Amino acid sequence: MVAVAEDIFDDDDLYEEESDSVLEVFKDAIIQAKQNPEQFFKEILGTELDKWQIELVQAVLDVERFRNGEPTVCNHEGKDKITVRAMHGPGKTFGIAGIMHLFNFIYQGRIIATAPKEKQLITRLWPAFRKIKSTALPFYQNLTVVDTTKITWVNNPDWVALAETASQPENLAGYHDDYMLFLVEEASGVDEQLFPVIEGALSTGKIVIFIMISNPTKNTGTFYDSHNRDKVSKHYYKLHVSLDKTSRVSPLWVKQMEDKYGKDSPVVKVRCHGDFAEDDENQLIALSWIERARADTFSEDGSLPRLRVTVDVADGGTDESVITVAKMYDSFTVIQKKYRYNFPTAESPILCAEAAMQIADDWGYVLSNGDDIVVDSLGVGSGTAGTIIKTHRYNVVIYKGGEASDDAKEWRNRRTQSYMGLRDAYRDNTLLILDTVWDTDEDWDDYLAQTCSIKSKPGAERVEDLMTKDEMKRKGIKSPDMADGDAMIFATQQPVIGTNGPDEPEVVGESVSASYDGGLS
Repeated sequence: MVAVAEDIFDDDDLYEEESDSVLEVFKDAIIQAKQNPEQFFKEILGTELDKWQIELVQAVLDVERFRNGEPTVCNHEGKDKITVRAMHGPGKTFGIAGIMHLFNFIYQGRIIATAPKEKQLITRLWPAFRKIKSTALPFYQNLTVVDTTKITWVNNPDWVALAETASQPENLAGYHDDYMLFLVEEASGVDEQLFPVIEGALSTGKIVIFIMISNPTKNTGTFYDSHNRDKVSKHYYKLHVSLDKTSRVSPLWVKQMEDKYGKDSPVVKVRCHGDFAEDDENQLIALSWIERARADTFSEDGSLPRLRVTVDVADGGTDESVITVAKMYDSFTVIQKKYRYNFPTAESPILCAEAAMQIADDWGYVLSNGDDIVVDSLGVGSGTAGTIIKTHRYNVVIYKGGEASDDAKEWRNRRTQSYMGLRDAYRDNTLLILDTVWDTDEDWDDYLAQTCSIKSKPGAERVEDLMTKDEMKRKGIKSPDMADGDAMIFATQQPVIGTNGPDEPEVVGESVSASYDGGLS
């Protein structure tokens, strides 16, 4: 194949000719690419595919094979709608970028790529396309020009790939051509109004194919239905990226996640195995709520935000100290950053206090704005709270999860009340989590698993209650340190007020004074 292609494309003047002439030159190479796509990827593009990526490529090519009465490889009914569910990390974006290269090499086509946010295309899909292009043979690299939201083949304005945001389905209306490919990345999160628009385009043209790919994070909507509802799924070629179909996902990572959170954890099912996971009836916060809350940017509501820093203090060992930074606006709350520490046991209270104060200052803490630091003050945390209070420079909320709630008839204790506040914010879509909260994808996986592991206690119909940390540990569930930090954002206790002066800080509210256990000593 390489020899044929090099003979065909050795003319430097080729790319100045009209597209019809170029198409004539393509014929032999196109035939070979259709017959042996793995060879096309390996010898022309200089890359190799995982098993699932090869299956996806063959499923796409089977559409034309079926219509021509030729033998098919896997998509034996020639279905022009393909749905792919996958775990985290098997090269979903790379696989889709590869399909873009192949489709517009063998067809003079138009590719429409979309995702919940345009940024996902610009910062992930387009770079993946460029990466594949960079390893290809020189003649192939000359075929395309890659712009910010557009890729053009052989200088033909109708032979293109376009990035369109799924947040505005009307952007996809009106696209009709003989050869078209619609790609939907992160399909679980796109606007449902998008799909009827694409369905309308599928009825036109010669070869029009629709591919959607996603982690199975949501148990409603078109992507879910394409895998689970017979009336819908029968029209799709379904591909499940299991561990045996990818070399990119570490079995060791999967085993570690299963050991930490259990094989039945919804996050383990979704992120490690690419399976849909029904929420446990006692699961407090749905995985889909958390995924929905994730954001790269947000618009302020015009109110003056209050900075709240929460400190979940651990005494060393396997549990972590977690410091969370949030800004609380009138109509919503934004989690800005999380910091994870494993301080030595003996030094943890002081080091955690010093870290919290430095972080608060770095994020623009202003005493007079009512900004505050919420400290889990049971055990070692009392020393952390006392150290911060002694500086007289911060408003400190002394948080003890086992204390009485504001309404004993509604919540069993303070921890339950705070977690119900977190649940309500997720459910009502008034909580955002910035992408920059975590430094790595592993942090995000841990956060999802910890937050989904919080469960209401069975039989707590009259007074809301939660499974305790001790009960979670007995079931082998890791301490939800990151989730605890978020629940503390919704603490309602009055703070110990900083003074910026030499006098002792003012303690506001008798209940706070009574609950404090001598952390100043």
